[in-house]
Amino acid sequence: MHEEDEDLEEEVPDALEEERKTRRAATLPDPVTYVDEAFRTGGWLSRSFTGYQPRSGQVQLANRIAKALFDGVHLVAEGPTGTGKSVAYAIPAIYHAAATKRPVVIVTANIALQEQLITKDLPMLQKVLPWEFSFSLIKGRGNYLCQNAASQVQGDLTMGKLRSLKFEEQEEARQILEWAKRTTEGDVSELKTEPSPRVWSRFSVSGEDCLGSKCRYRNDCFSQKARTTIRTVDVIVTNYHFLFASLAARKLLPPYQTLIFDEAHKMVDIARDFFGARVSEFLVRYALSSLPQEYVSAGPGRRPLRARLEHASSEFFQQLYDWGRSPAYNIRLRATPPVAFEPLLECLLEAASYTAKAMKNVVDQHERAVLDLARKRFERIHSTLVKSLFLPVEDLLEPHQTSDNEDEYVHYLDFNHERGAVAICSKKFRVAEDLAQALFDQKTVVAVSATLSVNGSFDHLIEESGLPPERTRTFEAETPFSWKDQVTLVIPGRFPEPNTEFFPRALASGVIEVVKMARGRTLGLFTSWKSLKLVREALLAENLPYRILSQGDAPKTRLVEEFMRDRSSVLLGVESLWQGIDVPGESLSCVVIDKLPFPHLHDPILSALDDAGERGFQTYSIPRAIIALKQGFGRLIRTTTDKGVVVIFDNRLNSKGYGKLFLRSLPDIPLSHTLDTVEEVLGEPS
Repeated sequence: MHEEDEDLEEEVPDALEEERKTRRAATLPDPVTYVDEAFRTGGWLSRSFTGYQPRSGQVQLANRIAKALFDGVHLVAEGPTGTGKSVAYAIPAIYHAAATKRPVVIVTANIALQEQLITKDLPMLQKVLPWEFSFSLIKGRGNYLCQNAASQVQGDLTMGKLRSLKFEEQEEARQILEWAKRTTEGDVSELKTEPSPRVWSRFSVSGEDCLGSKCRYRNDCFSQKARTTIRTVDVIVTNYHFLFASLAARKLLPPYQTLIFDEAHKMVDIARDFFGARVSEFLVRYALSSLPQEYVSAGPGRRPLRARLEHASSEFFQQLYDWGRSPAYNIRLRATPPVAFEPLLECLLEAASYTAKAMKNVVDQHERAVLDLARKRFERIHSTLVKSLFLPVEDLLEPHQTSDNEDEYVHYLDFNHERGAVAICSKKFRVAEDLAQALFDQKTVVAVSATLSVNGSFDHLIEESGLPPERTRTFEAETPFSWKDQVTLVIPGRFPEPNTEFFPRALASGVIEVVKMARGRTLGLFTSWKSLKLVREALLAENLPYRILSQGDAPKTRLVEEFMRDRSSVLLGVESLWQGIDVPGESLSCVVIDKLPFPHLHDPILSALDDAGERGFQTYSIPRAIIALKQGFGRLIRTTTDKGVVVIFDNRLNSKGYGKLFLRSLPDIPLSHTLDTVEEVLGEPS
């Protein structure tokens, strides 16, 4: 079940289980009354869980979803924390799949929610509902072990060709190879610890890099087995990346007409990333490493192609890194940067041409597929660089059709200063037309999230995503919480604004004061690592009698577990802790937020929207900041008995006109401008 449904204690008597077995053969319930039958006192859920009480918001949401699916219209719905939205949409989805005899696709943004649906919510509903249904989880190909890639890693490790990996990364590769011998599913989530992207990328392939039917391991392909499973199920659970990939390669999913988008506030930004591209020195070297050594030879009197390509790539990305750190680069690429790109492009073309010629002399089908895959990689990298560097299309190896919407892409640099590395990236900053044509004009979509509305309106999501207003309904479910009685908001008065030099020191002092008054029990949410580290050092210097836990010190799940266990501890985090963590009870009695979580001023999407005259701050920055603030705010209250304080050290909520939009988007709760309120509200320790 969803995090807010976990208070239900499952109790399925043997007699009821026998009755269910008999009922499974029965016809479907009435389409008008089945939601009430599921949620009412004495209904299906009530008979399966001790102490079950219907939630008004959950029933409202389920009814609205059921009606939208029946009418074949889109629905944008907000289910506040505590609503139980996953069960609210799952029951109508399951019924609709059975009634139409077509699968319903549930799409999420993170793996944790996928696993929750697969291991808790849907198995529970299989026991509760009076008709049979099946479900399955499908992930992108990159989440599954590629046995051909693993075979190559094994050979490279034996031959000492993994020198580009650090010692600990090579050890990680050895552990994955041991797991590869035992696994029956090949799912990366089976590993005890999450592998580093640099290592796992050598064990997995994207759809573009798959050898398909020409792979010697095709009959044992883990990804293909998972895709075969979903052909016969009623409910398919997946993520946005896989869904968008399926729009381009329609065979990835069986025919479907209905989708449930959970965490829908992330949909548009994930689409922007998906329709973009990224090239780094690592990617060039990876493409080169996929070539068998014997095919990378030297021409008469020339250095070997492998050495020339590695050198050209190293020179290009080093120059790009140095130029990108200079004042000449500002937010995004608008013209060809003054770096030596010609040698790299020439080597990429030569590598693509060489592999194409080498294929003619190879008989083995698998070996030909490997060479063809390498050729496509070199061409793809070349094509992306040409577009991103604003070079003439004629430089491409093959005729290239430019997109009608090429001006809707933004190109920029992404830096990894720890490694001294840079990647050249592109994103499509307008995706409404793409999503409308591929999804909303053809399918029925229910988009839900705990945080979707801005100042009571869903217009920003509808416009940005391409949902047709004339065929889209909206709904905000009733909250189960009594916000006025459970939460107080504190915005300290006469506090320096974030853009002043006095803010960092004032922030550190303010957080120390709050932690003392809250006696620990505080979650600190920060908009940057810099602010987090500043506050962390200040708290440690105070030698407070509270344990200070900080993101980066341990895996997120372990930090949250320690924070729950040690009721007087303090947990400090950045973006990923603003959402998706559930800490009910006294351990989390106070949430501290450093400032409004606006996208960075150097966000290339914001820059592109502004240049296009689309008022990026109003249409992009403010909605995202409001939704992110609502996510952080929502960490405080997880049950009807929780009580606490949210402190936001950002006076722009009072001094700026847009501050009213933020406040009106939060629940109607008491507002204070003095930090003493923290102690007044939380009172003495229990």
